[in-house]
Amino acid sequence: MRNHCHVLIVDGDVVVSGLLRLLLMDQGHRVTVTQDGRSAWNVIADDPPDILVADTRLRDMDGIEMVQHARRHLPRLPVILTTFLGESRLPLEERRLAVLLKPYTATAFLQGVAVYASDIQAESRFKSRRAKIRSLIAV
Repeated sequence: MRNHCHVLIVDGDVVVSGLLRLLLMDQGHRVTVTQDGRSAWNVIADDPPDILVADTRLRDMDGIEMVQHARRHLPRLPVILTTFLGESRLPLEERRLAVLLKPYTATAFLQGVAVYASDIQAESRFKSRRAKIRSLIAV
């Protein structure tokens, strides 16, 4: 069973973001791509993603800064950060945060997304069941 999510990719490299987009779409996910942090903020406000994939180096700001802003609006947002080995400073809460060191494989990337997508689907099923039980109790 596939778990389909809205994934926001924020990466200034159009080749990388394009490849990631194709990989995710092939898995059935809905994908939005931006090349900078400010555009990502607009997407987060207008069409919140289920999963955020962000490079730590963006054109207009630090990727970590962009993620911190996103988490102020969506505190439980799962994040996959892509970074080079030498970039070890990640002052973010560890919860729902995965780090992919460059270069990474398509398999590693898709596995990271699949873990979060599975968690999101399980959480959604739980909320749906809880709502059903509450409606039955209220009758």
